[in-house]
Amino acid sequence: MATTGRTDPKARLSPLWPCFRSAPYRAGRVCHACRSRQVLEAIELHRRSGSNLRRRRWARGQAIVEFAMVAPLFFALIFGLIEFSLIGISMSSYNLAAEDGARIGSLLGRTDPTVDQQIVSAVAAHVNGISIAHPLTIEIFKADVTGHPVTVGGNIVENVFNINGNPIGTPSWPVSSRIDQLLSADYLGVRITYVYNYLTAFVSGGNSTLTLTATSVQRIEPQDYQGRRAAPPAQLTLAGFQTDMSIGMSPEMSRFADRPRFLYFQSGESV
Repeated sequence: MATTGRTDPKARLSPLWPCFRSAPYRAGRVCHACRSRQVLEAIELHRRSGSNLRRRRWARGQAIVEFAMVAPLFFALIFGLIEFSLIGISMSSYNLAAEDGARIGSLLGRTDPTVDQQIVSAVAAHVNGISIAHPLTIEIFKADVTGHPVTVGGNIVENVFNINGNPIGTPSWPVSSRIDQLLSADYLGVRITYVYNYLTAFVSGGNSTLTLTATSVQRIEPQDYQGRRAAPPAQLTLAGFQTDMSIGMSPEMSRFADRPRFLYFQSGESV
């Protein structure tokens, strides 16, 4: 087909119409309009990628700022829960040790001269497995009915020991002087002073240790009743009841009294 001088309409180049059938395209070249469109598309793609990159960078920066704000509160909550749990376990163990020690002193009273050593041994058996809290002193003191220590001359009447059973200072409450009478028995108290070592500094307030005490007071159990009260009257046997009731009774009434049954009285008359 002969070529005319007219221009092919499809060969007219525009930004919206690719020159797929144009001579420059078939020759491996790109027309000016297509090149301009490619440049614009490259610029738009670069702009979008840069915007996405800036958006991702901004998101990462925002996450870092939020983590910096929340992290102290989060770690304080976690470590605070752990710390207070360990403190609660220590307090529970030492309170139980003080109660067991006071119970031993209450049961033995003044009958065993080694009662204080047994109290210390019982306390040590309870707290030896607690590595985060260490006992300082074990006080065995005389208490009043309200549980407060008894003082003489401004000093507490007590015996103080360490966890190994060695006395600290001069004992002022010998075992032999403890009263175990029914109406005037002494009250024995056991107080354990111990130190808790903080694991973290979130709840310690700048301190590395916390000093705590565990106290239990119990009444010394009476060991015997001799000399405490008058002896109760001798109990009458069933035969004695029958004999006493048979006196002055008619034969019909004595027949009922001879039956093997318990008789209950109130104000001297049978009911």
